[in-house]
Amino acid sequence: MIIAAVVVLLAVVASGAVLLMMGDSSSVAGNVPAGDGSTNDALVEKLSDDDRKAVLSVLDQYLAVSSKLKVGMTYKDYGDAVAELQVITDKLRRTLSEDGSAIHELVAAVLDDYIFALSIWKKKIGKTGLQEDISNDWDASEFLMLTKQYGVVPYPDAFPKELREDFEQKAGRHAARKWIPYKEALSAVWQKASTRSEDLHALVSK
Repeated sequence: MIIAAVVVLLAVVASGAVLLMMGDSSSVAGNVPAGDGSTNDALVEKLSDDDRKAVLSVLDQYLAVSSKLKVGMTYKDYGDAVAELQVITDKLRRTLSEDGSAIHELVAAVLDDYIFALSIWKKKIGKTGLQEDISNDWDASEFLMLTKQYGVVPYPDAFPKELREDFEQKAGRHAARKWIPYKEALSAVWQKASTRSEDLHALVSK
């Protein structure tokens, strides 16, 4: 199992920029598989050599973004990178033959991960205090996607048992509130995107 990552927030004093990058996390249950392996194998077998080269070229760009995130990216740089992924993914759709259209959908699914992460990061900007978390009351749709599609375990469920029970006892009427820190939310989405990109690249490279 690939260990999921958490995003480490670093303030860059000299420029005032903010970097987000990937590290270790304890509240991510695991990565959701990219799809059925045998089905994907069958799709790749239909690819022509030209289609295969085109897909690998685009996936190289996805993997480059993943590598940059391990070092850290500013919000602006990340937004620009996602916009470029959108452009090359749209171009790939127009380039591929009919047999390659299903593979394009798999690539586009990774793009959706990166776009979702961008929307989470955008939503975080300007928030303070408790609003810096994604909760099951204020951000219900994002919260549901993160727990169901990305395997994120929210707090207080992610706390050790004794700490969780102590929290629930003291929280009273607020005990029903569950939350996911923005940094861990971004981490889970980026980790899934990275894993899917690597798996698809390996599959197409066969």
